[in-house]
Amino acid sequence: MKQYDLIVIGGGAGGLTVAAGAASLGARVALIEKEAQLGGDCLHFGCVPSKALIKIASEVYEAKKIKEWVCLASKKYTIWR
Repeated sequence: MKQYDLIVIGGGAGGLTVAAGAASLGARVALIEKEAQLGGDCLHFGCVPSKALIKIASEVYEAKKIKEWVCLASKKYTIWR
């Protein structure tokens, strides 16, 4: 049977950090994760995807504001093409 210095349960953000840190210090580490991919909810469903959607929504909002500003400016001034 293999022997480990540390067994980490859960391959989410915290578990990966602890396992990598301990391994870098020379510990024999086992990481147990029930899902097929490491990363946990934060990476796949929560924090990271949410931040991406918030950023995209912000960019769309800013683009609409610029469009409104250009339309207002074009009504005040003659735009020569």
